[in-house]
Amino acid sequence: MVQEYKEGEPGPSTVALAQQKGIPIEEAVKRYEWQTPFSQAVSAVEEAMPDAYASSEITGHFTASVKFAGDVPAGAAEYFKAIPEHVDVELIGGAARALVPLRAEMEALFHKVNKDPGVEQALGWVDTDIGVIRIKVKLRVSTKSAQSDLRAKVAAYKADGSRTPVDLTFTDKSLGRT
Repeated sequence: MVQEYKEGEPGPSTVALAQQKGIPIEEAVKRYEWQTPFSQAVSAVEEAMPDAYASSEITGHFTASVKFAGDVPAGAAEYFKAIPEHVDVELIGGAARALVPLRAEMEALFHKVNKDPGVEQALGWVDTDIGVIRIKVKLRVSTKSAQSDLRAKVAAYKADGSRTPVDLTFTDKSLGRT
């Protein structure tokens, strides 16, 4: 269910933002109150269209975009009817892959990489625009040989027929908490 936008009814976080940014509450309402129903609409689209939804982004105070794999599905615009008219939500087709299946593929591969005894830390994410899985790894002992070994293991993990490209990169820096 998408929350109806109610112009002029600021939430507590909007009031705090207005004070922090030194703008009138009315301006803060116009700039920020639409973002919650937008996020809810995006979640509904992702759930209803998992093989089409690719990504979304708030691009400015009054602009946002939603990308889809292939063409924009019929009915996608209906999910964004609760967004006020002063906000431009652009629906864009042409992403290489949908998020849900690409993320599932990445998670399966990531868990195998992350459990490898030579891996100290790893981060994984996807790029739906070009349809690639990205994994950054900090090895326990970083040598060319250890990197080659992990690349070979990733290729073996993908032996199930996946044609999704994997961008495996290595770093000597901490990746934070993983």
